[in-house]
Amino acid sequence: MDLPRDHKCECGATIDTSHVLTCRYSQLYYRRHNAIVLACAKMYRTAGSTVVIEPMLKEHVKKVDDKRRLDIAATYGGKRYLVDISVSATQIKKIGTTATDKVEAGMAATARYKEKVVKYGASVKKLGDILQVVAFDTAGCPALLTGKELDAWIAYARELEGEDDNQDPPSFTEMRARIVRELVKAQASSLLRISHRAIS
Repeated sequence: MDLPRDHKCECGATIDTSHVLTCRYSQLYYRRHNAIVLACAKMYRTAGSTVVIEPMLKEHVKKVDDKRRLDIAATYGGKRYLVDISVSATQIKKIGTTATDKVEAGMAATARYKEKVVKYGASVKKLGDILQVVAFDTAGCPALLTGKELDAWIAYARELEGEDDNQDPPSFTEMRARIVRELVKAQASSLLRISHRAIS
């Protein structure tokens, strides 16, 4: 999508599509993130878990004003899963030793997955909980391990959703697509808002 020229982001940079996909000051950045948080929380609840949004990870806090937290705490079967949700823009920059023109869908998400495990893994382990990272790229492609972890939740959710409706449960593809649709919708609506605001 082409955006009006010379329109400035809150960070001071000139806005283009690549910038709004990655800048933390962009409304798109948070709308997209929050859309996936809500979609995942709904799926975890459908699977029969209790869910808390943005639980504070106190053991990870190093300063009084440090308010870093994970996105979801989902308790299921006597275990608590602490979930961090992140979206990384594909083909915006090189990943490791892979040049920009060689980056493929899913690579950025996998790189982000690894970063989050390094950041939170030890702290979550100390709590006796299980860390799960929901990492997508902007094309809607998940990290490999994200896909496997989500499929485990989808399996539980399909059973309960089918029972509640007295119908055949939705397919894995459909339930995966529900999350991706929220990501894409959030990106599209934010770009349209930015475009409309710039020309109005």
